[in-house]
Amino acid sequence: MNIENEREAFEKKQHVKIWNWFYYDESTGKYKMKIVTTNMDKFVALNELNYGWSMWQASALHAEEKLEGCVVVPKSEITNWYLDEDESIYIDEPDSFLCDLEPGDVLEVKRQQCWTVENQFAAKVYTDEDNIFWEFFDSEKEAEKAAAHCKAMLEAARSGNE
Repeated sequence: MNIENEREAFEKKQHVKIWNWFYYDESTGKYKMKIVTTNMDKFVALNELNYGWSMWQASALHAEEKLEGCVVVPKSEITNWYLDEDESIYIDEPDSFLCDLEPGDVLEVKRQQCWTVENQFAAKVYTDEDNIFWEFFDSEKEAEKAAAHCKAMLEAARSGNE
């Protein structure tokens, strides 16, 4: 939890006039009065402000803990895939197998939701003649460079064996 961001958001929700009377003390993490007063209303307001601030922090921490271990993905990046059990493949448009559904019939359709991510590029990577494995690359340029290196090293190794 970023305490500064949370405090800024909390303070924006408060009435503007309270900042004439109170300030935030970084060392204690609590709000304090700017001037000494015997006005009970201001003491009550200060207690409510500090209580509100403690509840705000607890809520922010709870929200953060709830998302721990989760991936938050915009709904626009999620796609639906439907299992065509006759073909044993997932397809994005179930019309091809649901068009045969007779009136009055019910068919359970397995659906997967997938997160759409950017493509990666695969190429074989040369370690030595006996160790050539595929690897993923984030850019096509990186993959082409690895593929060219692998091909050149393999050709050099083979020409040396002839």
